[in-house]
Amino acid sequence: MQALNSTLTKLRSHLNTVREESSQLESELQAIKSQVMKEKAEKERQGKTLGVMKNRDDLELKELQDAVGWKIEGSGRTSLCFDLAGRADKIEDQLLMRFTLIDPTNPEREFMIVIDISKFDYSGMSSPNVSG
Repeated sequence: MQALNSTLTKLRSHLNTVREESSQLESELQAIKSQVMKEKAEKERQGKTLGVMKNRDDLELKELQDAVGWKIEGSGRTSLCFDLAGRADKIEDQLLMRFTLIDPTNPEREFMIVIDISKFDYSGMSSPNVSG
């Protein structure tokens, strides 16, 4: 009987230890969940701020492009480029530059230059053909 009481006491002691550890782990889990929610809210706030900034930048860029008659776009094949942190970004292997406001008799006339940047030695073509 004494052995049974001793075993029961040990089991109760172990149960209390497990309960304390469980309570401690639950507190840590709640703290981590709270931190994750704060970080998620901050990322969402940053995303909204960046969206507002991008929209403003897009409008300013459009105004500048219209003012100088020059627009640069990516064209051609899209490739992925990775930075040192492993983040991927899409890049185009050709740049298309559109110019207006060049011909004084027809300011809306569009001139284009395509520059192929897929190789070390760049190549290009223009439209309409410009010699000189």
